[in-house]
Amino acid sequence: MKNHPTLRTLLAVGGLLAAAAAPLVANEDTATYKINKIEAALIESPDITVGNYRKQTRNKSKWLELDLTFQRDDRNDKSFSGDVTIQYYILLNNASTQSDRKPTLLTGSITHTDIPVGRQHNVAAFVGPQTLVRFFGGRMPATITQVFTDIGATMTANGQQVAIYTLKGSVVGDKGWWDTATDKFTSVSGLVLEKEKTPFANLAWDYYLPAKQ
Repeated sequence: MKNHPTLRTLLAVGGLLAAAAAPLVANEDTATYKINKIEAALIESPDITVGNYRKQTRNKSKWLELDLTFQRDDRNDKSFSGDVTIQYYILLNNASTQSDRKPTLLTGSITHTDIPVGRQHNVAAFVGPQTLVRFFGGRMPATITQVFTDIGATMTANGQQVAIYTLKGSVVGDKGWWDTATDKFTSVSGLVLEKEKTPFANLAWDYYLPAKQ
């Protein structure tokens, strides 16, 4: 007498076949990112008047502004992203003013969220005038070309690096010059500011994506 497969065996085989036929579940991070460019400029503090409060100096301070443009595309056409963090690397052109004759690398990260899919976006980072004066021997650089040697950035989403960019230097795989030449500069963190922590906080809201609060 032939043995017939039991109901349990049939259910198990059916489950395996269904699993094989089902599509694979995509990783939560299906977006692709690309940093297109970084533009740097020295800009003066804005004139802001609130009621009768008006205090101005004869010589306005200058800020280093970084305008980073990136693209976000998503294979699943999700409308908005989760958190995306941009890490900035600003190599100052200040070796001659430092006791060790090494330039200063300013680093800092800013997180953004709810980024729409399918078009270019702009985000901002700033370095304050006091920081610039501090690292240039007590004097503000006269032009933007005197401020930095190179600027780089990485973008991280869901704990993974998804984009990398540098203005002038080289990128090898997922590594930038800031990873491979650490003995050539002195790194200082915490001095790269999001727009919301500067006098420009209430300006250009339709142009820059806000930082996550």
